[in-house]
Amino acid sequence: MNRFLTGAVALAIFLAGCSGGVFAPETTDIRDNNNDGSSHSCWGIWQSVINPAEGTLEFITLRGPDFHLNTMPFLEPPPLVNLTLESLKFNGNIIEADIGLRHPFLGLTEFTGFDVCGIFISNGSVTGYSDSKLRMAGEGDTRLLNPDGYSRWWNPTEFPVNNGTMFSYQDGLLGTPNSNAHYNSTLNGYKYFCDDLGAEDPISSIDTTHRGVFSAGKKNVRHYTIELGPDGLIFSYAVDANWHFPTGGKPWDVPDDFPPDANRSEAWRINITETENTLWNDGTGSGGDLKLQVDVYDWFNAGLNKVRVESPGNFDMVESSTPTGGGADYSTYEIEITDATPATDEIGLLISVVSEKADFEGFIPGTNATAYFTHSASVAEEPYNPPSPCKNIPLRDDAVPVDIALDHTNADLLVLYDDKTIYKYHKDDCYKTGTLYIDIPACGHLPRIMYALDMAPNRYLGIALTYVTDDTPGYFIYDADGGFNIYAGQSPPPGLRDSYTMTAGIYKNDMGFIRGYEWPGLLMTLALRLTKVGDWYAYGGEHMYLIEDGNTYGFDRVYYPYIKGAESDAYGNYIWTLEDPDYYASRWELVPSWLKYDNAYFGTGSQTDADDGWNDAKDITRDNQNRYFVLDQLFSGEPRVKMWTVDGNITKSIGGFGDSTTISGTPRRIEGSDFDGDIVVLHGDTPPYMVSVFNQYEMPGG
Repeated sequence: MNRFLTGAVALAIFLAGCSGGVFAPETTDIRDNNNDGSSHSCWGIWQSVINPAEGTLEFITLRGPDFHLNTMPFLEPPPLVNLTLESLKFNGNIIEADIGLRHPFLGLTEFTGFDVCGIFISNGSVTGYSDSKLRMAGEGDTRLLNPDGYSRWWNPTEFPVNNGTMFSYQDGLLGTPNSNAHYNSTLNGYKYFCDDLGAEDPISSIDTTHRGVFSAGKKNVRHYTIELGPDGLIFSYAVDANWHFPTGGKPWDVPDDFPPDANRSEAWRINITETENTLWNDGTGSGGDLKLQVDVYDWFNAGLNKVRVESPGNFDMVESSTPTGGGADYSTYEIEITDATPATDEIGLLISVVSEKADFEGFIPGTNATAYFTHSASVAEEPYNPPSPCKNIPLRDDAVPVDIALDHTNADLLVLYDDKTIYKYHKDDCYKTGTLYIDIPACGHLPRIMYALDMAPNRYLGIALTYVTDDTPGYFIYDADGGFNIYAGQSPPPGLRDSYTMTAGIYKNDMGFIRGYEWPGLLMTLALRLTKVGDWYAYGGEHMYLIEDGNTYGFDRVYYPYIKGAESDAYGNYIWTLEDPDYYASRWELVPSWLKYDNAYFGTGSQTDADDGWNDAKDITRDNQNRYFVLDQLFSGEPRVKMWTVDGNITKSIGGFGDSTTISGTPRRIEGSDFDGDIVVLHGDTPPYMVSVFNQYEMPGG
């Protein structure tokens, strides 16, 4: 490979090409000069002086390259013959400029350039990298804002003045030399020039079969966005090019007659995909992980690179040396950054793609030729918590689930089936595997129809069902180990609506069912309550609501045929009942022998798809924050979980969640967890029915 250094521009605008007159050296002599081991060379160096007040940019040729062919100067350009300013616009301290480069050798195909880059050289303040020699411009410095990459080539620190050779940074005869300007950046942004790219085209639009050629005599233009720092309007500009003499003889085919060494040895492009970003900083702490997929584009050997990613102060350097995939023009590397400590709302990453070419082609001993790129990763203002992956998890395919309950101690799922069994599913495997927990007929009390299930804080289970006959209501209780405890029965008709357990107050761990009871001329809603005495449950009381005027509608009354579900309050001796129609959920206090309306309700009183009411309610539950959830089926058939908060007697609708993607089929029952606050929905149309889990971060305000 042969590298050309074409130019450097110091102070505010850049770019370069070199040449006015052109000399046609003997090709044999040129071939003799291809033994330096590098394809890189510098085509020229310029300094630019910006005058914002007058809106001008002046280029000063510092020096053409001392690349000699038969001792004759290779390039001796007059000003702006090969470096042109196509457009210029000032916007405060931001400069927008289109810069043109013309290849100096019109008609000499053998001098076709490859991977030509216009490098913007300035001072930098960003350090702290694993390679202590790396320094680059950052916020507050004069810098290029839209680079195609970063280059180490021709920086004055590592390529110091070496008069008489082309492989060095060179001060010019005019302008501010490095000895005065003190350009200290060793990594400098560049724009990539080739025949495939227009002024603002992304580098990804290059046709890889063309190998990034810059044809002899061709003029290419690229757009630069420059931010000026407070410390001056001086920067340098160097043009780096690659070349090797073609094989065979005239006429040469471009690019096929040029050997691989005509291109740069390092990667010319990368593409980054964030496959996971959980970075966060809430002002008091920070953390998170970042996973990247880095596609490395290298002309001939993409799989031989090493990819290093680092961000000083945010995480240590991570390296990947083995591709995990790729394509014809690239190899893919996976980077996994864990336990990061990001300091801001966005962090900058330096990506170093280290080639197999040792010692930076002979110029920086101990450092392989490396391509450099940057990437910005966003940082959230709070820890990231992904949605629950447990969606549309199938249950048994040989029975119909009737109701669900959650274990208060570990959020394991209990499912009551129509075949008179209860299965347990473990949370730690996403409820994918169920085992028989209770065989209800084994108790010997002839269960008939299953209605509802609930679990008390002490892990006793209550099942509302009929027994002996289909219209005889009963309540079976099982202990924490699945052993039968007791049953309670009442006279027909059943009128069963839901099972409930009390989780707070003086009735904590009491359980029972909600049913209707009709007496001649009277309509009653009855809450049977059983209380634990010693090792056994016994009758604790019956609480009734009597409708005396025959009016079944209103938030301050409850009518059992309308009840779709019941849920105990987290903080006291209360039960919430959900009605449809009537479209209210009301809170009732358990007082001796009565259900007393407790001046709290939500719902609109009319059928609606809106989140402050419901269309076709299926069930009600709450979470460990005493927030209430109604499982609804909208007019369109779409499922929706709607959500309310309760503060004293004040209730507030706060939105909803869930759709036909996360809740497939008909919504059926819902249960909230006192263990972790998750919400579990039972849904489906045919066996196997399914469950889906929603965590608090999927809910409004989560």
